[in-house]
Amino acid sequence: MDRKIVAELMMKNHNMMHKLAEKMNVMYEKKYSRHKIFALIWLSKLGKKRLKDIAEHIGMSSSSLCVAFSELEKEGLVLREIDKSDRRNTYYFLSKEGKVVIANILEEIKAIILRILEPLKEDEIKEIAEALSVINEILEKYL
Repeated sequence: MDRKIVAELMMKNHNMMHKLAEKMNVMYEKKYSRHKIFALIWLSKLGKKRLKDIAEHIGMSSSSLCVAFSELEKEGLVLREIDKSDRRNTYYFLSKEGKVVIANILEEIKAIILRILEPLKEDEIKEIAEALSVINEILEKYL
C-alpha cells in the first residue's frame, strides 16, 4: 500500500480522535475547560514536575500552563511547591481531590470508548488491537 494513503488515513484518524475528544469534553466543559482537562491528564501521567518540564513535555507554553494550573489550584485540584534549594523552581502535582477528579474523567472516557467498540465483533476488535499496537510501537520510536 502507498505510504501517502497510510499518512492520509493516519491524519483522518487524528482528526476523528480530536472530534471524539471534543464530544467527550462537552460533558466536562461547564466545569473544566479542555485546557484544564488536558493539563490534569498530563500532570497525572508525569507526577510532580517543574512547570517548565511539563510544558516542554506536552508542547504547551509555560504561561498558558501556569494559568491553567493557577485556576486548578484555586479549585483545589493542583498543588504547587517551591523548591527549597532553588526558589526559581516551582513543582506542580495533583491534590487528592485532583487525583479523584482525573480518575473519574478517565473512567468516563474509557466507558465512552467501550460503548463505541461494543457493536464490533471479536475478530474486528483483535484486528484493531493489533493495528494500534503496531502504530503505537512506530510512534514510540519516533517520539
